[in-house]
Amino acid sequence: MKKKYTIKELANNPDIYRSFYIYTLKVPILAVGAIETVTVNIEADSQFIWTKTTSFTSISNATQTNNNRVIPLATVQIRDSGSARQFFDSPQQINSISGQGNIPFILPSPFIFNNNSNINATFVNTSAATEYTDMSISLIGFRVYETGNSTGR
Repeated sequence: MKKKYTIKELANNPDIYRSFYIYTLKVPILAVGAIETVTVNIEADSQFIWTKTTSFTSISNATQTNNNRVIPLATVQIRDSGSARQFFDSPQQINSISGQGNIPFILPSPFIFNNNSNINATFVNTSAATEYTDMSISLIGFRVYETGNSTGR
C-alpha cells in the first residue's frame, strides 16, 4: 500500500477497497492482581480503520448466557505504536470502552492504524479474588487497500 489515507479521503473513494476485519487483543489467563501486555501487528499491505469494540471474558471457561455474562473487574490501556498515541488518559474499565458481541461500542470517531504499526494493550486485573480466562477485546473495522491490491477483488 503506497498511500496512507485520512478519514476524509476514505469517503466514497473509488481508488480504495474496504475489507471487514477484526483485530483481537487476547489474554488467555489474567490472574488476580496481574498485569499483562498484548501486542498485535497491523499488516504491511493495508491500514486498519477501527470503528467498533466488543469484549468477552470468562471465569474458568464457564458457559455464559445473557443473564450471567461476566463483567470483569479489569482495566485496559490501548496504545498505537505508529502514532505513539494512548487512547485514554488513564486505564479504563473494559466494560466502559466495549460492548458485547451483539451490541458493540461505537467509537465517536473512527481511528486509523497505519500499516506496519502495532496495537499494544495493557490489561490489569483489579479484582481481589477472581482470575479471568479467555479475556479479549475485539477491535472491529476494516482494512483499506488500493484498488487492485486486495486478494478479495
